[in-house]
Amino acid sequence: NYFKVTKVTGNNIDLDFLLTSEDQIEVVNKNTGEANLVKIDRLINSSILDSLVSQIQAGKGTFELPDFNLIQNALGLTVIKGGNSYQKADIILDIENEVINKANEGFGIKSFLGSKPTLLNASGNTNFIFEITNLSLDKVDEINAINPRKNKLTEKIKAIVKYGGMFNYVAPEKKTMLYNLKMVDSYMPEIIGSILLAFYQHRIVEVSDIVNYIHNDTDLIDRIQYEDKSWLINKVKQLLVDILLGFFAGSKWDGTYEANGTIIIKKTGDQVAFHIIDLESLKSYLFDNIKLDTPSTTRHRYGKLIIESDKKLYFKLNLQLRF
Repeated sequence: NYFKVTKVTGNNIDLDFLLTSEDQIEVVNKNTGEANLVKIDRLINSSILDSLVSQIQAGKGTFELPDFNLIQNALGLTVIKGGNSYQKADIILDIENEVINKANEGFGIKSFLGSKPTLLNASGNTNFIFEITNLSLDKVDEINAINPRKNKLTEKIKAIVKYGGMFNYVAPEKKTMLYNLKMVDSYMPEIIGSILLAFYQHRIVEVSDIVNYIHNDTDLIDRIQYEDKSWLINKVKQLLVDILLGFFAGSKWDGTYEANGTIIIKKTGDQVAFHIIDLESLKSYLFDNIKLDTPSTTRHRYGKLIIESDKKLYFKLNLQLRF
């Protein structure tokens, strides 16, 4: 189940690194074809790698790694253009094993060396709107003022329900998010609405547990008329893969993948790679490991009752997915 890596590069650098042997690599300029051999065992060994891992684990915010700068300079590695927030392929590899032999395969990288990585970052693009019915308007200020130290949104939702309010899913706040979710499945926006309510109302964190809850304990199956829990599980798994390899919440997605896999860097520094050649393993890994998280309510402007001009009440919840 191991991949042999024969070349390493990236979209933002002008060099290819050919892994010709265990002790040296060939560095090839993409533009000129000029090649140089570099004795890699002089630059990287177990001690240096352990030191880099320790420095990353201890670092906070943005920080320099002098040991890596030495390696980078020896390789002649220069970033020729910065990456951006709409980039899924963090590294480009030539890989082979008994089944496949592929060149220039894009992989994302998710690292646990620092804080836990996100699958879907929170933003205004990940807000979802619910209409609140059967709630008296004179309760709005009281509910909005609820501000305990923990689980503020859960307490607000409990108060809304206590006073007779009902949550009715409307839509994502942004049309781009609606478009992308419907690219996955036409029912996916409605499924996300149920997932968000299960998380914020009942503090069910694990995606796999949430799916069990919304299938067994809500009316989702009656509302969207799906066949069985296996259908629901498969749709959520597909969503997670599509977010990992394909779409961003803030840009219209065409249904294709920029990356064909992801590399998980464990806390120990060990690495595990998933490739879509074994799509079911990737789906299962995501389904078993992704959790919902609570992002800032003030930064992303959600979590308050809003009275519209027609006197209708609305409440926004935000979707953030984390490993």
